[in-house]
Amino acid sequence: MLKNLFVILLMSCLFFSCRSFSDMMNVGSNVKKLELGMSKRDVVSIMGKSYLSLGAIQTPEGNVEVIGYPTADDNLYRLHILEGKLVQWEYERIKPHRDHHRNN
Repeated sequence: MLKNLFVILLMSCLFFSCRSFSDMMNVGSNVKKLELGMSKRDVVSIMGKSYLSLGAIQTPEGNVEVIGYPTADDNLYRLHILEGKLVQWEYERIKPHRDHHRNN
């Protein structure tokens, strides 16, 4: 019984990790399907549920939520959602961290 539980748990982990990687591989083509004014629900149905919550702010126009979708090459699509509607998105190139310490 314990062995079966372990196998099920392992298979679940593999399935969800492959799904996340697949989402990251497709994020570039999926973002082309987005249209400004779409609801957050529509955005998530196109882009996938595995987004990062990057922040939120209250503005005179309403509440803005910022979510992000990482790409397979460690960059990010940042989406701005105002009162439940997509109002802006951008591609952010993340620079790799460089170690400035010298080995003496």
